[in-house]
Amino acid sequence: MQIHEDLLQNGTKGGAEFAHRLELEARNHLPNYEDGEHWDLVVGIYVDMNSLLLKYASADLPLSKECLMDFVRAFNLAQPLFDMVDVGGDRKETARKLAGKTSIC
Repeated sequence: MQIHEDLLQNGTKGGAEFAHRLELEARNHLPNYEDGEHWDLVVGIYVDMNSLLLKYASADLPLSKECLMDFVRAFNLAQPLFDMVDVGGDRKETARKLAGKTSIC
């Protein structure tokens, strides 16, 4: 699922809305187990925030650092087990961060 520009540009409201949409989309793809609706969803999104801001600037799309931070904060608060983390631009460090995560299914 992609984060649409309008959600990013709406800061706090957009972050909360994206978390809500992502939860609905994920639940639609879960197998139909009897107790599936009671499962907790764990989501980790790793982003290079500076690169994202630069991409928006190069495309002449409005997105301030403050707006992006509001989006991330609202996303993280909207669902208890949803986390969006700024991993920076170092590919080795990002790979190390991701290698430490496990998939729970």
